[in-house]
Amino acid sequence: MYYSVKALLSIGKNVSQIARELKIDRKTVRKIKKKVENGEIKTPTIKRKSILDPYKDEIMEYLKSGLSAVLIHQKLKEKHSLNVSYSSVKRYIRKLKPGEPFIPLISPPGQEAQVDFGYAGYF
Repeated sequence: MYYSVKALLSIGKNVSQIARELKIDRKTVRKIKKKVENGEIKTPTIKRKSILDPYKDEIMEYLKSGLSAVLIHQKLKEKHSLNVSYSSVKRYIRKLKPGEPFIPLISPPGQEAQVDFGYAGYF
């Protein structure tokens, strides 16, 4: 009930509207609203565990040595006989690796040319 009231407050509904919608008394809604404003009610965070969590250090070592996700998947299956898909390993590695920063190339007009070979089209 607390989280329902909190969600409805966050979208801008007033106490009377929330009481009607949830079929509870306005006094109850006010009490919950006061608790939400004081920070007494926080939304719980649920962290799901992965089957690959016990092998995190080993996977990090493989990444540092430059192995690809395909090779890491093969090594884990061979060494630990894990029944895990390549997609799961790939998603897990994506969470571990920080994203590469994008740095735009800035140069004066006419100084450099850039070509996108993604689509050549018809000549």
